[in-house]
Amino acid sequence: ALGMLGLLDDIYSLPAAPRLLVQILLIGLCLVHADLGLDELAIPGAGVWNPDRSVGEGAGLLVSLVLVAGFTNMFNFMDGINGLAGSQALVGTACLAVVAHLSGNAPLALAMALLAGGTIGFLRFNFPRARVFMGDVGSLPLGYALSMGVLEAHRAAPADLPLWLPLMFIWPALFDATYTLLNRIAHGRNPINAHRSHIYQRLVIHGWSHVRVTGLYIVGMTVCAACGLICFLRGVGTGPHCAIVFWSVSAASLAVAALVTNRIRAERT
Repeated sequence: ALGMLGLLDDIYSLPAAPRLLVQILLIGLCLVHADLGLDELAIPGAGVWNPDRSVGEGAGLLVSLVLVAGFTNMFNFMDGINGLAGSQALVGTACLAVVAHLSGNAPLALAMALLAGGTIGFLRFNFPRARVFMGDVGSLPLGYALSMGVLEAHRAAPADLPLWLPLMFIWPALFDATYTLLNRIAHGRNPINAHRSHIYQRLVIHGWSHVRVTGLYIVGMTVCAACGLICFLRGVGTGPHCAIVFWSVSAASLAVAALVTNRIRAERT
């Protein structure tokens, strides 16, 4: 259904508000059916927050809806240059497949492995020279599958696997889109309108090639994913060492984003 919605948007450029509403309804139905409400949200080094207990029944489901619907659209925003969205999806799905396999979740491992294989096939025609483009028809369901995979890995893995750890498998895309959204809001710009304010777009404006920018994101994604996998394999997802890793990655990401946004002005939209 998300793929069909994306296809209609590719052809007819649907208005943003009704498109988002349909996405929320579709994703909400899937989350209710799968019972994927967040029971707890661990903040590294700062404890655990239980939405249902703190706010009320159904709050965990609402948090899941914000996460999945938000990342689905964020991933769509990252599909702007050759190979970027596909490479991020490849690393993310491969890592989720490993975690699911080691956690004994065969259906999730198979689903993520199939997505990784499909992404490899797509990248053959999208990077370094693009002969095929993902479009909304590809990016919306792929972003949805990645975020649902993160939630399922968090729920099905050992109890000491906090949500932030599988989020490391999609970190560069998640951080870029979130930072850009908040930055536009802070400067009084409409976050929904089309723009060229993302970190990767600023680098392209500065003169970097698609291959160079995508390569940079692949390196960043690999480093973040490796940090998450190491914490998972060592079984120390809630330990102080992994809290240091998480906040170090966050600080480094923020420093890079601030450097790029201060030196390279986005095209005003």
